[in-house]
Amino acid sequence: MSKMNMNPEQKAAVEHRDGPCTLVAGPGSGKTAVLTNRAAKLVASGVPPQRILLLTFMRSAAAEMTQRAKAIEPACENIDAGTFHSVAMRIVNTNAHVFGRDRKFTVIDPQDTTSIIKKIVAQLRKDQKNWPIPSTIKSVLSYQANTRSSLEEALMIKAPQHMDSLSDIEAVRDAYADYKLSRGLIDYDDVLEYLSILLADPHIGPQIRSAWDYVMVDEYQDVNALQIDLVYNLASETRNIMIVGDPSQSIFAFRGSAPATMSAFRDQYPDGKVIQLSSNYRSTPEIVGLVNAIDERIDTGFERELIAARPASDAKPVILEMDSPQIQAKAIAEAILKLKHDQGVAISDNAVLVRSMNVARLIEAEFLARRIPYKVSGGLKIDAAAHIKDLLSIIRIVTNPLHEPAWIRVLERYPGVAAVKAGRIAERLCATGDVSASIELLRDPEFNDLFDDLANALETAIAHSFKPADGIDAVCKIMNDRWSQIKEWRDDWELRKRDFEAIGIIAEQYGDYENFLTAVTLDRSLDQKKDHNPDPNQDEDPVTISTIHSAKGLEWDHVHIPSFNRGHIPSAYDDNVEEELRLFYVAASRARLNLTFYKPRFDAKRNFTAQSMFEPVIQHLVRRGRIAPRAADGGPVSATGTIDLRSRLAANRK
Repeated sequence: MSKMNMNPEQKAAVEHRDGPCTLVAGPGSGKTAVLTNRAAKLVASGVPPQRILLLTFMRSAAAEMTQRAKAIEPACENIDAGTFHSVAMRIVNTNAHVFGRDRKFTVIDPQDTTSIIKKIVAQLRKDQKNWPIPSTIKSVLSYQANTRSSLEEALMIKAPQHMDSLSDIEAVRDAYADYKLSRGLIDYDDVLEYLSILLADPHIGPQIRSAWDYVMVDEYQDVNALQIDLVYNLASETRNIMIVGDPSQSIFAFRGSAPATMSAFRDQYPDGKVIQLSSNYRSTPEIVGLVNAIDERIDTGFERELIAARPASDAKPVILEMDSPQIQAKAIAEAILKLKHDQGVAISDNAVLVRSMNVARLIEAEFLARRIPYKVSGGLKIDAAAHIKDLLSIIRIVTNPLHEPAWIRVLERYPGVAAVKAGRIAERLCATGDVSASIELLRDPEFNDLFDDLANALETAIAHSFKPADGIDAVCKIMNDRWSQIKEWRDDWELRKRDFEAIGIIAEQYGDYENFLTAVTLDRSLDQKKDHNPDPNQDEDPVTISTIHSAKGLEWDHVHIPSFNRGHIPSAYDDNVEEELRLFYVAASRARLNLTFYKPRFDAKRNFTAQSMFEPVIQHLVRRGRIAPRAADGGPVSATGTIDLRSRLAANRK
């Protein structure tokens, strides 16, 4: 979108200069174009690009906005854009000396956090009572940090069945904090907490804030209490802050976000400007009408109504009923193929959006049977894959030899080294406090050359400390013989090697291991390209199967929403009906041209399904259809006449 064809609301947002501004942007309203054009206009007016801070939730969003702004104003390449966590980590590590550190902090991933808490629980547990499992404790501690609540409040919300363990969890929290501090480790929640501490300091805070004149925050409806504190702190002096978001798309309550954050910002700055982007350029009026009907049931704190900018299409959204999930899967596959064959629609213009991936299994099987290529999009954190985590563990050890979880992980890959033994060896390696000394210990005769390849890999990685891509390539070559023989990895080893190559490509963007590790731990994700193309000679782009959470911010011409029943939409596993309604809003607003809800009468166990409580909200805005079961699906056969049962029975008795 150029500055020449903006509507009045978009133009007002782009031209807003000083003071706080709340930009309420509905789906398909062009908010990205507004942010990029505003940044370009600020730079064109003389604001140095590095004095503009753009905070996002995804690295890809920051990169896209920077590129689009650069296309308008080349100097925008130097805008300070990044995720909350990447910007915070940069500031924290730049100022690590303030915390008494002589080197940077090392980020640990969620799985390492769970492992550390498990170890701490084992050390603290002195009785036989049933303690919460480590992942539950981690969830409670994370929720407390992000919501700025007390531990008791967090426990009541996240695990009320463990209220009698409050003092035990408090002891784990304190021991976990000591463990990290003594080893220079920092977890996902600490990153923002440490920045908050810096900003709150009367001497240090103003120095950090002085780096920027303008702050813009995208997807503000997803911020939690900790991030809100950061935003208010960043804007406390210039007050030149614009927040952008859609309260109806606040779908991360489990992280502590809430739709009221946007109205709270407006109330925090009563003299600020409020601009609403209500023109929807994405969807047909029929789909926009349905989205508005959902939005009317959501308490956003803002009065609004989306207006469709596209002409009417006469293609109402559809609720399609059928008997079973099996027939549902066939119906979705046939609809996609029919669009391709009858209208020339690329199958990649279709998406199947689910609340739970369990619903997608039969659909995946049907796509495989029909030779329809597809990809499952849920976003797999890079270091969640076992083989990549092993590789990164070696690099983490190079940057911080006190990283005990990384040591344990790589040691457990060796024959005869189970968890307990790996833990003991890791303690000895950490006690050296130095990578070179650790390498020497690995080569000690007591280990009979068992760890020689690991020692060589560490040594090689150190030699390439300022060329991460070269170091990663060298480590992979050294460890190839061992890793390729891991039982679980043998069958798809070549695919795993490609993942290593992808990691190397990412590493080329960084000049040292610390910045590389920060990026892959905090920001980066590989598409869970559980890509399936049954025909290797077919070069079609695939259909997307995605959770609703992962579909946020995306759009397709044709959207298929299966299992529109109670238990799936809304989920049976979340009693936050308001949150489920907002997820429904997000799902419906992804569609450009066609939106179809599929409604099986029976579930996979042949139990009757119940109507979704959201169906009455949209029932006056859809047309209905029904797929009669065919004989192959257990339905009735076709017949040209009737059978005279009496005569046939009489004949059989003769």
